[in-house]
Amino acid sequence: MLQLPWRRHQYQSIPEREHSLSNVNDIYTSPAKGQAMVRRLVVFAVKGKGLVGDRYHTDNILTHATYKNHRIPNASRNITLIAEHGIQEAQTYLKNQGFIPFTSSETRRNIVLKRITAEELNTLEQRKAKIRIGNRLTGVTIQLTDLANPCNVPSKQYGKTDFLHAFEGRGGVRGEILRSGLIFRSSKLHVLTPKS
Repeated sequence: MLQLPWRRHQYQSIPEREHSLSNVNDIYTSPAKGQAMVRRLVVFAVKGKGLVGDRYHTDNILTHATYKNHRIPNASRNITLIAEHGIQEAQTYLKNQGFIPFTSSETRRNIVLKRITAEELNTLEQRKAKIRIGNRLTGVTIQLTDLANPCNVPSKQYGKTDFLHAFEGRGGVRGEILRSGLIFRSSKLHVLTPKS
């Protein structure tokens, strides 16, 4: 009887190829609800929990009294990303309306990306793309899960007008952290796709 050779890859995960699409321009975390966003040079992202030091990191919510009555976010909301290009478009819109624009930190998103448009970022979310920020050894793998649609909270918090309309379609995306790692300013964003 003919015996087929064992194929090592038969039960392994599908290999992935990647291409670099963008870079991290800024990193922000906030230790508690309503507190200012803190600009960081590097942040540690924990699988299924969020960014260390951020208000939405699961351990923070379990230990900080500020969040005693706050709903614990599910893993699909570990991290938020927004396109710098989209922020600039919103700023132009607000200036043309005679309003004071919001800064990058006032969007209250964790990761600000350059070299990508808001539309391109939204398209990645619609495809439920898997991305990696950083290198293969220490980088973070993220599954994009949904749009981070704008709300009125930044307008109320910073006393500025019309965040809701200015960031419509430009509010960024949320994701679930699939692999822990480090995110640095200037880290590259790679889109991971299964090899055909």
